Amino acid sequence: MKTHFRKNIDSWRRDYNREYFWISTQDPYYIWLRETMLQQTRVNQAAAYFNSFIKSYPTVHDLAAADEDDIMKLWQGLGYYSRARNLHTTAKHIVEEFNGIFPQDYDSLLALKGIGDYTASAIMSFSFGKPYVTMDGNVIRLFARYFGINGDVSRKAVKDEILRLANEMMHSFDPSVFNQAIMDFGAEICKWRSPECGNCPLNEKCIAFNKGIVDQLPVKKKKALKRKRYFNFLVIRSNDKFVIEKRSDNDIWKGLFQFPLIESNKVLAYEEIKSKLTEELKLKETDIKVNEEHQEYKQVLSHQMIYARYWTIESYKDYKSRNCISVDKLTLSLYAYPKVIDCYLKDNILI
Repeated sequence: MKTHFRKNIDSWRRDYNREYFWISTQDPYYIWLRETMLQQTRVNQAAAYFNSFIKSYPTVHDLAAADEDDIMKLWQGLGYYSRARNLHTTAKHIVEEFNGIFPQDYDSLLALKGIGDYTASAIMSFSFGKPYVTMDGNVIRLFARYFGINGDVSRKAVKDEILRLANEMMHSFDPSVFNQAIMDFGAEICKWRSPECGNCPLNEKCIAFNKGIVDQLPVKKKKALKRKRYFNFLVIRSNDKFVIEKRSDNDIWKGLFQFPLIESNKVLAYEEIKSKLTEELKLKETDIKVNEEHQEYKQVLSHQMIYARYWTIESYKDYKSRNCISVDKLTLSLYAYPKVIDCYLKDNILI
């Protein structure tokens, strides 16, 4: 069974050709960027961001010296923004502590902020040729099906068993070649939905295929219900300028910009918004005009559902509060925003 796996994976990868510059490189900086971007992101989307990133920051020294707001703007649209902040923090650490040279041992890589088992393994195998298996979702799915592993793959014991099997399969392979092959195979053949079992060179020995349980593996615990949040964004115009603020709490979108926000536990009506303006933001009714019409947007996150409403407000006095800044229409586009705000700005031709 193991010999069958090795032989057919090797044969398949020789015929398969997915040429990306970022796959052929051995530069640990590029591999670190690549694997960080690929977390929770499709390959084609990540590739475009990767190219923009290395154009702006071709070395770890360039990234370390960059302004965080500029990094966040370049990252805008890729989501999971803590990845961008961690990249910046770790780049500065590598420059300051390692003179810009990536450590070549697993534990030292793992100690860096934002680098977990998967990314550390990718750097060790693709950059330094060390036998570390890259355990992404494609690899876990492939091994769970082929070997018929029916335990919850979120459990450490189950992941350790898959890792043990993968390490055995890596024997006699170049680590980088093996890792790329099993990740590509999982992505292209042993797909989550509509796997190509009929054309799969492993189907003769695949336990899930032969037992007719492909759609049941891998086993994953049920996802928790998404938390619903109601955001009321105040699009305040004062003297032909817009008021924005930077999110700084340890919450979603930290480091991105937004319009002043009132979060509520339900959808707010027009009269409720007017009341909140005077209570929470200390805006006098005589100094503002609130447009009764509003626009609604929705953004789905991994664990949350954001329901956003935009209320346009004309302020007759300069609005200064809560670390807000005032920017003109041309300057709005220079800041990084969450997707739900970026869509609003584009729909209303503000950027």
